[in-house]
Amino acid sequence: MSEDRGKKHPIPHETIREIRNGSIRNTTHVLGVPDDLLFRDEDGARRLYRVAHLCEPPPDGDSISLAHSVFKAIPVMAGLESDAEKKVLARYAYRLSRALIGNKLADELEYPKFMTFGTLPYYRTKEILRRRLSGRNAFVQDSFSQIFDSAQYDSDGISYKMPDHVRAAQQSPW
Repeated sequence: MSEDRGKKHPIPHETIREIRNGSIRNTTHVLGVPDDLLFRDEDGARRLYRVAHLCEPPPDGDSISLAHSVFKAIPVMAGLESDAEKKVLARYAYRLSRALIGNKLADELEYPKFMTFGTLPYYRTKEILRRRLSGRNAFVQDSFSQIFDSAQYDSDGISYKMPDHVRAAQQSPW
């Protein structure tokens, strides 16, 4: 028994996956996703993704414009003012997105060409370090705050208000 004292016992990988999937399912439920679209387990999530992917039309001009406007808004919403900082963050966002969605879709959306090798491990490592330095509870709280902030969830529920300007920097507060 004394040999175990001070040793960390890792949580089994499968348990972590179950917790993550349950957390995603609960969060999407809270955000109002209908029960029919919620997955029950990881296999269900993969099946739902495949079906949704089959139903998704190829990107058109509007899709391309919307995707690029999101990336242009990220540095502004992050509060960056210098053009150099904005450019670095936008490039990172494009690179991370390309790594997540794959080169084929990124090319269809006319993303800038970037090498993505190592992008996701770099991002994961950065997030792990951020969590360890700031504490796990701060990370979890920050994640849920971002989800609810992006959904415009407030004391009256989800407002479903639309922005009053196409440019995020020129929008009124919601």
